[in-house]
Amino acid sequence: MLIVSACQYSRDGQWSECTDGIKSMTKTLQPGSDEGCEATKTITKQCGGGNSEDGGASRADRKAARKEARKERRRNERREERQNNREGRKNNRGERRKNGKNGDAAAADTAE
Repeated sequence: MLIVSACQYSRDGQWSECTDGIKSMTKTLQPGSDEGCEATKTITKQCGGGNSEDGGASRADRKAARKEARKERRRNERREERQNNREGRKNNRGERRKNGKNGDAAAADTAE
């Protein structure tokens, strides 16, 4: 069974400025609603999440920050991979020098 509220409020209200992490909006009753409904309805919700006066970063700003963090993480992973490859090549060079020019220890042993 679906119950429909007889109180219909306008959706054109504007959110107030963020104060102490809370913002509010006052909606007005639409014509044709029941007489028992309140003339205005105030809705409050938390805003932002940051510490700035405007309630924190916008959704677009948070998205851009996440994107930048992903890029930085990828850069660091690539940098680390290059460093590991360099270290591996240095170790291989040392092994080749010990085993001869071609780097094959078995071939060096059989040649003797």
